[in-house]
Amino acid sequence: MYVCTNIGSVFIKSLGLILCVAIAQGAAVAAPPAAALAQLQTRASIDKVAIIDAAYTGKRMVAVGERGLVFISDDQGKTWSARSSGHEKAITGVVALDAKVVLATGHSGLIFRSADGGQHWSGSRPLENMHEAQLGVHVLPDGRVISFGGYASLLESSDGGQSWTQRKILGDAIDKHFYGMAQIGASMVLVGEAGLIATSGDAGKTWASVDSPYPGSLFGVASMPGNIFIAFGMRGKILYSADMGCSWQELDSGTTSPFFSATSLKDGRLLLAGKDGVLAIVSGRAAETRYTPDRRSVARVLETDNNTLLLFGEAGVRRVQWQRLRK
Repeated sequence: MYVCTNIGSVFIKSLGLILCVAIAQGAAVAAPPAAALAQLQTRASIDKVAIIDAAYTGKRMVAVGERGLVFISDDQGKTWSARSSGHEKAITGVVALDAKVVLATGHSGLIFRSADGGQHWSGSRPLENMHEAQLGVHVLPDGRVISFGGYASLLESSDGGQSWTQRKILGDAIDKHFYGMAQIGASMVLVGEAGLIATSGDAGKTWASVDSPYPGSLFGVASMPGNIFIAFGMRGKILYSADMGCSWQELDSGTTSPFFSATSLKDGRLLLAGKDGVLAIVSGRAAETRYTPDRRSVARVLETDNNTLLLFGEAGVRRVQWQRLRK
C-alpha cells in the first residue's frame, strides 16, 4: 500500500452543456403526472436524445440520459427499448452491482435503483435536505457503494443502494464538485473541480488531497493494469500516476478537447472519450488520439463482443471501428 506524504493544498461531468440545459428545463417545467411521464419515457427513441452514461449489467446494456430516460439492449446495442425511471431529472451515471441490481445517479440529489437489470426503476432523494446533483457512483470490492457529486457531496451505502449515509471528507471548507473515482485494491483516487485530486489508502475510510499538476477540472479517473491511475479532464489533459495517486505527470494527448469518460478495453488499454468526438487510447505512458467523422461529443463508450465501439452522447448511440477513425 502506498501512503502519500506530500499533501497539497457548475461544470457538470459528461456533456456539460447538455446537463446544464437539463437543469434549466427541470427547474422551469413542472413534472407531468406519473402515468403520463411513464408513457412519454417509454416512447422515447435513443437516437433522438442525449445519452450521458451507459454500462453493462451482465450481457445487457443500460443507457441513461436527459429527462430521466433509460434504455436497455440485449443484443449488443443493435436495438434498444425505453424504460421509465419515474422522474424527469437528468440521469448522470449508471453502474451495475451484479446482473440484476443497477444503480444510477441524477440531478436534485436523486439516486435510482433497479433490481431486475434495468427493466423497472425506483428513484428517490436519499436525504431530504440534499439537492446537489449526484454525478457518479462507485462500487467497492467489499460491497459498499459510494455516490458523489456537486459541492463535495458524498453518500455511502452498505446495502446495495437501498439506504444511504452522508459523509463529509477533505474538511468542512471544501465545496468543489466531485467528478470521478477509481480504485486499485485499498488505494482509491477521487478527482474533481479545479484540479482536485484526493487519495485514500484504506478503501475510502479516510481521504487526503494531493498536489495536482493541472489547476483545471478533472472529469474522471480510471485504473489500468500495472497499478496505474489515469485522470483526465479539461483541455485534453491526461494525467498519469504510478504510485497510487501520490504524484502525477501529464501525458501528451494531442488535443485541447475535454475528456469526459474512460472505458477499460478487453486488451487492458484505456479508451477516453469527450467533446468534439475525440477518442484517445492510453497504453503505457502514451496516448493515441482520433476523432469521429461527425465530431459530435461522446459521453461514454462500450466495447461489444466483436470489438465494435458503441459511442453514447449527444447523438444517442453510434457504432464505429477504431481503425477506421481518422487521426
